Amino acid sequence: MMQIFVNANYDFVGKRKWFYAASGGLMLLSIIWILFVGGLNYGIDFTGGALVQVRYDKPASVDLVRRGLDEIKLGTAIIQQFGDPQEYLIRLPHVAEKPDDLAKQVQAALAKAAGGAVEIRRLEFVGPQVGRDLQLQALYAVLADRGFFPLEELDRFCHYDSFLGGHPETVVPGVEACTGALGHGLSIGLGMALAARMTGRDSKVYVLMGDGEINEGSVWEAAACADKHRLSNLTAIIDYNKIQSAGSVFDIQSMEPLADKWTSFGFRVSECNGHNVDELRQVFREAAAAASDRPRAVICHTVKGKGIPVAENNPGWHHKSDLSEKDLLAIRGALGN
Repeated sequence: MMQIFVNANYDFVGKRKWFYAASGGLMLLSIIWILFVGGLNYGIDFTGGALVQVRYDKPASVDLVRRGLDEIKLGTAIIQQFGDPQEYLIRLPHVAEKPDDLAKQVQAALAKAAGGAVEIRRLEFVGPQVGRDLQLQALYAVLADRGFFPLEELDRFCHYDSFLGGHPETVVPGVEACTGALGHGLSIGLGMALAARMTGRDSKVYVLMGDGEINEGSVWEAAACADKHRLSNLTAIIDYNKIQSAGSVFDIQSMEPLADKWTSFGFRVSECNGHNVDELRQVFREAAAAASDRPRAVICHTVKGKGIPVAENNPGWHHKSDLSEKDLLAIRGALGN
């Protein structure tokens, strides 16, 4: 065995004041850097920008994609392989070009660098307002309707001095946990369900998750723990529309057979049409009344963007915020207004 340290007994506690001073100094340097050097490096979901999906006629590398983008100087791009080595997602910081101009510019630069054909498969602009994909206006509307805060506050949604931000936080009356790191909801619900049992309360806990969100490992850690404790007062609800932010769940990370997975983790599984209110009522009544001591899972088969034909099954609308007049007319037409 190789001995690296001869004396590994260090008096960290005795020298804690020195470490406090060092930590404080580093924090001060960080603040100075943020204030005077350039601030935080936010992603395009916060600052705005463009998301471009491209496909090459032959396999390409990230370096090849970046060399092409360097020619048009659109800022530091985030490049991610999307499925096979011929397809990539490119996230560009805030750009002033019109959609058609940007598409032609990117396509020409990438094709020149690759010496072959490049297809622009998708181009969408992301506005700087965060959280469109989380249907926050619906959440906040329910909280206001239940009397947690005045209805008038809804008019100030995402305003700079409103507490109704792009992600729900605990400053919002009625919100008891912050979001942002997807996959933590089931763990929080697990704790609530276990606490209810330990304190003798008969309350039930419901956790709504997206089908992309359940790619997160923390979801399945919580599921295993719920099975261990036989938490029959916990129900996991999966919105199974088969599309997540960047495309089809089957292309990104298929979770099939989904019902069998939840069953294998000890859950009593039901499935229904998530757009049929009568079916939803029935399946939740049955889940609550079942004599089983197992936690419940309800898989709701849905259509992303249901009710707005231009948005249905279209992953481009996951983050969409730059609505054209044509988009608005389509939405008003679908809503009958």
